Amino acid sequence: MRDNEDMRGFVALQLGCAALRRNRMRTLLTMLGMIIGVAAVISIAALGAGGRESIEARIASAGTNMLVVLASNRTIGGVRLGWARRAA
Repeated sequence: MRDNEDMRGFVALQLGCAALRRNRMRTLLTMLGMIIGVAAVISIAALGAGGRESIEARIASAGTNMLVVLASNRTIGGVRLGWARRAA
C-alpha cells in the first residue's frame, strides 16, 4: 500500500516538473512576482520597524516631563459643547 502512495507522489512530481518546463515564461513570471512580493513585504516591515525606533528615540530624548495632557471637552450647564479650546 505504501509503494502505491509513493508512486502517486512521484508521478505527481514528474507531472509538475513537466508542466513547469512546458510553460517556462509563465513559470518565470510567477517566480518573479513572488520574489517582488516577498521583497516588498520585507521592505515595508523594515521601514515600519525603523520608523518606530526613530519615533521612540525622539520621545526618549525629549525627557520624562515633556508630555502634557489637557482635557478640552467643555460643558456648560450640563450641555456638552464638544472639543473646543478654553478661553484664555
